[in-house]
Amino acid sequence: MNRIDFYNAFIIVFLAGTIVSFLINQFLEWIDFRERCRSGGEIPSVLKNIPESSCFDFEKLRKICAYKNAKYFAWIPSSVLGTALSLALVCTGFYPWLFNVVCRITGTPGSFVSSYTCAFLFMVFCSIPESILSIPFDLYREFRIEKKFGFSNMTFRLWILDGIKNIIVSLVMSAILVAAMIAVLTGFPKLWWIFITCILFAFTLIMQILYPLVIAPLFNKFVPLEDGELKSRITSLMEQLGFKSTGIFVVDASKRSGHSNAYFTGIGKSKRIVLYDTLDLHYASCGIPFDVPSVRILADNCALHRIRLCGSAAAGSVRSVYRAVPVISCSRFCSGNSFAANAPWFAAR
Repeated sequence: MNRIDFYNAFIIVFLAGTIVSFLINQFLEWIDFRERCRSGGEIPSVLKNIPESSCFDFEKLRKICAYKNAKYFAWIPSSVLGTALSLALVCTGFYPWLFNVVCRITGTPGSFVSSYTCAFLFMVFCSIPESILSIPFDLYREFRIEKKFGFSNMTFRLWILDGIKNIIVSLVMSAILVAAMIAVLTGFPKLWWIFITCILFAFTLIMQILYPLVIAPLFNKFVPLEDGELKSRITSLMEQLGFKSTGIFVVDASKRSGHSNAYFTGIGKSKRIVLYDTLDLHYASCGIPFDVPSVRILADNCALHRIRLCGSAAAGSVRSVYRAVPVISCSRFCSGNSFAANAPWFAAR
């Protein structure tokens, strides 16, 4: 393994950010857990007057808290091991070592093609440890916790197919992003961080357009909502809020999960409203019309859609840059005998 300079600013930022983020998340999740233990069987007074509250008695609330607690206890080891893995990979010099291995396969980065091939394979291999670690926790959550509480309709075959689709989509998007990053690193070695941040921000906005039109249909079937009272009420709500949409769709979420939801997605001409097909069955069992929870959920979402759109784009870009820091910095500041030192974008100091 290569020696890491722990006084490097990028390494310090990554280590401090990872540890602080871990501690904050642990603290916030613990607060939620403590509150569930205190009032797990009671409906908050501010929610007792809404129609949906009639669905929840003491026993159902207790089961909800048990479900959340089960997810919390499964999340703890996942979070601890995930953070430990991230820190270990950086502190042991895994990234510079892996970069050297990839360079021996692809050749020393020089031209755009060789640099792109090297960087793409490097980022793919970097994702393997975390992906492997997440598999048992994903299986446990889906086929143990979700099945135990009656939420999961997932089959192992469908889980495998979803995983394959996710890998393909991730590889395609990564290939595009890496090409843009290499072009920037090669052309602007001193200002790469500014241009890459702009690229990631733009990419996040583009994904807001492509996701509902291209990616989501790969996993689910979306059909237009039939004409009726529900569609009329949603359309009326949209007009009141000044929310323009290209359509209202129902998604076949029930083939994977029994959870209910309604949301908006996309921007511009791809903006649409989506209802889970589980909403009808879930609320009908409580004697509540399908349109009541659907319209109320959408009212909350539509009223904040502009804020959430900007926030998600900015947050997505920040997260992407933050995750790229150990990859870029570990390779850039590895020891002098590294192949990385010969790459064009590492030449400027």
